[in-house]
Amino acid sequence: MNYCMKKVQKVIDEILHNNGNLSLYNDILCGSQYLETINKGSIADNNIILMLSIDGAQLYKSKQSDCWLYI
Repeated sequence: MNYCMKKVQKVIDEILHNNGNLSLYNDILCGSQYLETINKGSIADNNIILMLSIDGAQLYKSKQSDCWLYI
């Protein structure tokens, strides 16, 4: 449960020590929109974040599907 808090702190530390640059973008937590939301105070250390990834893949080869896959 502390992964986000620890990862964001590492990312912020690297940004502060490398003139605003990250050497590796390997997580959603490295993104500028997420970090800006943290900076605004909209997400606190003890908040739980829910993410949704949506893909519009077809289920059948020759038929337009009418459903979505949620991961």
